[in-house]
Order: sequence, then C-alpha cells, then structure tokens
Amino acid sequence: MVGNTHGVNSNLVYDLGAGTEFDVTNIPGYKNLTVDNFIIVVSNISVSTDVAGNKGWGNSAGNIVPAKSYDAATGKLVLSDLTAKATTQKRCNFSYNNQLSSDHTITSSGTATLNCKVYCIIGNIKQIM
Repeated sequence: MVGNTHGVNSNLVYDLGAGTEFDVTNIPGYKNLTVDNFIIVVSNISVSTDVAGNKGWGNSAGNIVPAKSYDAATGKLVLSDLTAKATTQKRCNFSYNNQLSSDHTITSSGTATLNCKVYCIIGNIKQIM
C-alpha cells in the first residue's frame, strides 16, 4: 500500500498530465496521500548543445534523477531536478604552413531536460510474478 488512503477508493489512478507543479485538491482524500502515491513517467528527453553534432569532442555524461515533494496540507506536488548539464573540453593546436599558430581549449556544453507525465495511484500496486 502506498500512502495512507483511509476512506478512499483503493483502485484509482489519476492522470495528472505533464508539468512540474500539480494541484491535487480535486482528488478525494488528498490530505492522506504521501509522495509515494505519485509516479513520474518520462515522456521524452530534450537535449541541446552549443557545438553542432558534438562529434569528435569527447564524451560528456550526466545523470538526471527527478525529485518529487508533496505537501498534503495544500495538495501541492512539485517535481524538481529534471535537468542535467555537462561540459567537455578539448585542447586543439591550429597550424598554418606547418607552423603552430595557436593552442586553444575548446569547450562544448549541453543540457538535457526530462519532460514528464505524473500519475497519482491510490491503492495497492500489484507485482506481476
């Protein structure tokens, strides 16, 4: 059982839609819910970079671990930590006529953002065995 759902129909799933902030005061018994009643589903990931294609510039990695908080008194659910940023640097030597003309460090950076849908589950989640 997730959350304390006394007096609430135990077989309901509410589709809260997409976004980062949700008002669930229209759900009966919202004051008895906990953060565990809410499931985040990633609908897509948006990625942008400032170096076109980012080919040949090494690899960047970042983790996105969404966080959720729920205030039962107000019925407000908030999602956060939906974005990760990564930066890669590469040293490059530029030459002309076989003579070193300059030594540069080029920086490539990118951002990934999760777009999520949220569901409120009231009742038991049954595991398939």
